[in-house]
Amino acid sequence: PQAGVIGVAPAEHRVGMDMQIPLVRMGRVTGTIGGGDAAAPNVTPLMLVPADALIGVSGNLRTARQHSDGRFDFPSVAPGEYILSTRANAPGQKTGSVLWASANVLVTAGATTHVALELRPGHTITGRLHFDGKNPPDARGWNVRLVSSATEVTLGVTPGEVQADGTFSVTGVVPGRYRLEVRVPTGAAREWLPVAAAPIDIASDLSGVVLTLTDRIAQISGTLTDAAGTPATDYHIIVFPADPVLWIPGSGR
Repeated sequence: PQAGVIGVAPAEHRVGMDMQIPLVRMGRVTGTIGGGDAAAPNVTPLMLVPADALIGVSGNLRTARQHSDGRFDFPSVAPGEYILSTRANAPGQKTGSVLWASANVLVTAGATTHVALELRPGHTITGRLHFDGKNPPDARGWNVRLVSSATEVTLGVTPGEVQADGTFSVTGVVPGRYRLEVRVPTGAAREWLPVAAAPIDIASDLSGVVLTLTDRIAQISGTLTDAAGTPATDYHIIVFPADPVLWIPGSGR
């Protein structure tokens, strides 16, 4: 296991929490990329992420570039289960026509795992913005982008531009779990906040997505005191959603 659970009671001091770190032999992941006219140009760096990666934890993501012969190599990989993925612009197609490839990889100690990736067309997500409040703004030119829930990076997906009717379209999406983020311009950001939403799983084209923004900005106030009733000024108050699914980097708190 990568971690264990330690119970700590209020005001309790735990000592002697020793850890043992066993040495293990590393593995290797190699392979080739095909499909989409064999080796498509402009292939982005391949990404290798642990299947149980924790959101926002640094060191989860490893990258490698494709060689001229279509091969790639990840040396010194710790044993475990991983997700390997990459993207490429479709040759001779318009901007936004994206190919993708992904595979689950099991790395074993001291062994080399070979993976043959096949590029295929990316998916499309369409939807609209909904403004909960008075005097909805003109959202033309605002952007909607996808952020991977596993790596907290955008994976090079071109943001979808919001149209005059509030609709948007994001193309070239690789299957996976994502958060949809509305990039609100600085001026409007003072009045309109995106309503937090759970990540979505993309396995095919998706339509009818609604992203809500609100001008109903709430405020919580109160007083913090110690057991004697004296104001406790050396502390901070943190407010976060009750649903752990919404505990994401950058969320309001």
